[in-house]
Amino acid sequence: PEPAQLPVAAPPPRSPRQAPRAGRCAKVLDFEAARRERKRTQKEIADELGVRRTTLLGWVGRAARNSLTPAQKAFFESPDGVQFLRLLLVAALFVMNLRGGLGVAMVRAFFTFTGLHTLVACSETSLRKTRKALIAAAGAWGDAQDAALAKGMAPKEIIGAFDENFHDAMMLVAMDAESDFVLVEKVSERRDGKTWATVMREALTRWPAVKLIGLIGDEAKGLIRCALVELNLLKGSDLFHVQHEICRGVSGAIGRMVRAAEKSRDKARAALDAVRRAHAAYLTQTHGPGRPPNWEAREKAAELALEEAEQHVVDASAHREAMRSSVRELGLRDHPVDLRTGALLSAETVESRLLEGFDAIWSCAAGAGLGDTNARVIEAIAKAQRVLPSLVGWAAAWFELVHKRLGALKLLEDEQQWVLSSLLPATYLRRASRRAADAAARETLRELVEQKVAALTAQGSPWCAWDAATRARVMSAVEGCVDLFVRTSSNVEGRNGQLSLHHHHTHRLTPDLLKALTVIHNDVLTRPDGTTAAERFTGQKHDDLVAHLVALTPQPARSRMRKCRERPPMLAAA
Repeated sequence: PEPAQLPVAAPPPRSPRQAPRAGRCAKVLDFEAARRERKRTQKEIADELGVRRTTLLGWVGRAARNSLTPAQKAFFESPDGVQFLRLLLVAALFVMNLRGGLGVAMVRAFFTFTGLHTLVACSETSLRKTRKALIAAAGAWGDAQDAALAKGMAPKEIIGAFDENFHDAMMLVAMDAESDFVLVEKVSERRDGKTWATVMREALTRWPAVKLIGLIGDEAKGLIRCALVELNLLKGSDLFHVQHEICRGVSGAIGRMVRAAEKSRDKARAALDAVRRAHAAYLTQTHGPGRPPNWEAREKAAELALEEAEQHVVDASAHREAMRSSVRELGLRDHPVDLRTGALLSAETVESRLLEGFDAIWSCAAGAGLGDTNARVIEAIAKAQRVLPSLVGWAAAWFELVHKRLGALKLLEDEQQWVLSSLLPATYLRRASRRAADAAARETLRELVEQKVAALTAQGSPWCAWDAATRARVMSAVEGCVDLFVRTSSNVEGRNGQLSLHHHHTHRLTPDLLKALTVIHNDVLTRPDGTTAAERFTGQKHDDLVAHLVALTPQPARSRMRKCRERPPMLAAA
């Protein structure tokens, strides 16, 4: 025969000790079931199963050496039980270590307290090996998923949120502001405009359908140059940094003023108590001739001093609360829609509202006696106000994008005007109602949204005249316009906080670990609606990372049951 037709030699039989654990459990179950029939010998059963009799008896004996109940033993010593142990091992490492930042010692403690340490090899060395394999597999899976999702992704325009962190080394972080998808997490020695632009161009090559049209960040010169010069994008200022700059410069001065007032109040209260004690002691003693002290006048003066000091505390606390309210109010003013009436605002109106907000902050500082004397306070407020043109410019650029997108819908003039004046504000308010600071504000905005929705669906509105396809097309465009108005890069700040927790535990974010953490953020963490960042970013469902890791991880080995080695005392007892 031809060489290609020669029979292929069968591989040598695999040692039973190397057989998968689930297969060994199945053979033990078959062995015990055959033994219960009491018609065949152990040797006959072993020959039928293809395993040595002594090996089978060893497997049976090892399965019996644990503290499980018969029902637990029946499950965990079955193929389904072994599969569940594999799932439990991967889930414990994934949740506690990779997501929670706990060490493998905590995972080992979990298995010990549950009594499963006799069934799963969970020494720290074994857990570290499994952890390392999970990290490598997660990174490779993430690259494959990104490549697959990028092929089926529809064209999309996004606003990026940019910032840096300094946990292990300087790291550049960029995310899609709307979906929270991490585009870049890269260690870099520089953060100038050219470096940022190079990093972003490299990241966007993996997503051909994505077009970056603007970025939100602080006032770092590198980010400004990256946007305006290197990439020719819109540049928006982070409102959080504006508010933080004011708070950082003002809070210390107002806090010292409140503490000084409280200290004066405590001294006045102590002085009043001293006068009253002295009066009480005077009454218990006998005195010679002469005019007694005017205790009533002394106590009255001390009471007046205490009232004045308490009023100073009230005034100082009122100044501090007024400053806090004014800074918060600055955030409520930076909207293209009036959150109280639901009316669409122009860029000029947004500018005047922000100016009124800064005027209120200056008035609070002046009322507290800080506006003319404290140079740090003056510089902090002035520095924050210098960002005002950027905030107004971002609002103006958003209005231009809105008109451009709505113009592409080819609606009638009155229909487009209705979308601008009614549908767009209602959609914006609906998003703002989910992000309000407290329950009362959310409820107020929801009531306003309900009123707007009732007017939208009233008889005679364009919405009632459109068919389902037109409604979907218009609504998609309006929601896309709303998503483009981004005021802060707080999602990047939150991501930096997560990385800080992991760095606090490991003291070093290796490239493989950082890649795995990025994949977990994009493809595992979900919002209350159950969507991941990758789903929101690409508009597509993706595979399950945990299921992939479970399928890839080998079945867990049994732990080696060793007796604790007794250490003899260094010196024998007498």
